[in-house]
Amino acid sequence: MQIERSVISLALLGCFACGGPSPEFADWTISVPEGVTVHEYPAVPSDERADSRIDVVEDLVLGSDADPQRAFYRPQRVVPDADGNIYVLEQGNQRVQVFDARGNYVRTLGGEGQGPGELALPTELAVTADRVVVRADRNRLNTWTLSGQHAGDVRLETDLAGLAGMDSGFVARREEWVGALVLEAPPARRFTLARYESDGREASVYAAIDQPPPPVLGYIGSRSEFFAGVLLQRGGVLPVFTERHAVSRDGTLYLTTSEEYQLHAYGGRRWALRVAWPRDPVTEQAVEIEMARLRVPEPLAGATADDLGFPERFKAIAGLQVDGHGHVYVFPFHPPLDAPQPPDIDRPRQDRPVDVYSADGEHLFSGLISLGGWSGALGDFVYNARREPATDEDEVVRFRLIEPF
Repeated sequence: MQIERSVISLALLGCFACGGPSPEFADWTISVPEGVTVHEYPAVPSDERADSRIDVVEDLVLGSDADPQRAFYRPQRVVPDADGNIYVLEQGNQRVQVFDARGNYVRTLGGEGQGPGELALPTELAVTADRVVVRADRNRLNTWTLSGQHAGDVRLETDLAGLAGMDSGFVARREEWVGALVLEAPPARRFTLARYESDGREASVYAAIDQPPPPVLGYIGSRSEFFAGVLLQRGGVLPVFTERHAVSRDGTLYLTTSEEYQLHAYGGRRWALRVAWPRDPVTEQAVEIEMARLRVPEPLAGATADDLGFPERFKAIAGLQVDGHGHVYVFPFHPPLDAPQPPDIDRPRQDRPVDVYSADGEHLFSGLISLGGWSGALGDFVYNARREPATDEDEVVRFRLIEPF
């Protein structure tokens, strides 16, 4: 197993224009491998983004159709293969629907059950150069050939999440407790990002990062899970430290903790970048909205904001993606656009700030985009699932990105 070890690099390459006060950069939240090129960029203000835009055009919409193969129920992931065929993982119907590049139904993989080739609570989907890989039943991998033949099921020793297919196998994140699981001292959690063969064998490790222990307000059942920490991972303001990663088809992994605006590339390309992004203070209103959401579960009914240890500032990165050309999309956290909203208020569809970098870390674009992310990409297209408000139907959409760079 090949492990890429990280140490602090002392040589930083300035990539911002001269003149004016120097931007202030936060300390690295993930150490930088020695000898790796480091890019530093100033933040691009909101008023300078208004006239720069990546247009998003709907190219194909599947769903809201009488055809049962197009009537989706809780589509979880939408991923293309190299030929443009579209794979839709439906968590509700516990199956994978396959369509060709024109949207014509091809076949169904899986179906409800726990037998060979059947799916129970599927949550992850990856398409490699020769396999369709689905994680289901918490720790089981189901695999098919691209022609639809069931290739086998594998029982995993640990849960895998964040599956992303590439030309050679797939990338996934595994989690483990670091330290003893005792009442007085909750352990940290270690996230390890690794490359796996299509049969679930771990091939190499990209990086491992530790998330600090969560606040402890109580425990759930015999598993002694720290329910405050578990609930706080579901979104909103907390936690500040949140692992996010994206993978290109050539196997480059991009990793951030999202706390600070910092990005690390592992694999065939090795670089790191950071942006002097100002992190806005978390307002009292945001805290109250978040607390109202968290008090709904019974264990947190009497919790206070002091119990949960809210951060002083919002995180810096809201999302991370790679498009079909290998460009890296970073979605900065930008209140009030990403601030928590009361549950009875529908968010309007708004443009989001986005920064785009080349596969080598060169800054290509800063502006706005109407998408906040996607689950698959190929060439000019990205793929995603959505709930259409007008019809209340689940849809699968292929968008064309019109990139001005």
